[in-house]
Amino acid sequence: MMGTGLRWDDLLPHHRKYVYIGLILAFLFIVYRGYCYMQYPPQISIEYNDTGMMFIQKEEYANALNRFNEAIKYAPRYYEAYTNKAMALNKLERHKEALEAAEIALKIMPNYELAINAKKYAQSQLNN
Repeated sequence: MMGTGLRWDDLLPHHRKYVYIGLILAFLFIVYRGYCYMQYPPQISIEYNDTGMMFIQKEEYANALNRFNEAIKYAPRYYEAYTNKAMALNKLERHKEALEAAEIALKIMPNYELAINAKKYAQSQLNN
C-alpha cells in the first residue's frame, strides 16, 4: 500500500480492537514464558546439575564442577547450580572462585541458605 496514504489499521477498522488484543496477548505470553524460564530452569540444566551432585557424592569434584558449569551455560540464572559450583570449588580448595559463585547465587536468590553457607565457608578459608 505504498503511496496510497492508507495505514494498515485503515484497511480493517472494525477489526482494530482484535488486532490490539492479539498483540497484548502475544506480549503477555512472551512475558509469561520469560518468567517461567527464570523460575524453572530447562530440563537439560536440571540433568547436568543432578549429575554434578552425583559426582559430589562420589567425591569427584572436578567432574562435578564441569557438570555445574554446563547447567549454568543453559540456565544462567540457575542459582542452585551456582551454589553447587561453589561447594565443588570449596572442595577443590579454590575458595576465591567459590566465593564468586556463591555471590552470583545470592544475587539471584538473596536468602538462599546453602549459598550463604558456601560463601561463609569460602570467606573463612580465604581469611586463614
